[in-house]
Amino acid sequence: MRSTQDPIAGLKQKLLDWGVTTDEELKSIDHDAREMVDAEVAEAEKMAPPDATPKILFEDTYVKGSEPQFLRGRTPEENYYFDMSQPVQVPKSPAQT
Repeated sequence: MRSTQDPIAGLKQKLLDWGVTTDEELKSIDHDAREMVDAEVAEAEKMAPPDATPKILFEDTYVKGSEPQFLRGRTPEENYYFDMSQPVQVPKSPAQT
């Protein structure tokens, strides 16, 4: 199934067939991507889990005007809007440093 129906494997094979890249380059890209993902996972695992409160666990955070018009199983009253008057501090990930 994977050798014939997997879209990633299919794209890799087409890139090789068309001579766009070499197998070594694809392996290098795959290796780099895995390293980045592993670094992000390690960083996420170090973080404290969020508080288990309904406000945190069941909220959808949107800036006014960016929310979807329809979200299956949800009502507009369930949207939580981010307060833009407060400064936001987003920590840099290891991949950004």
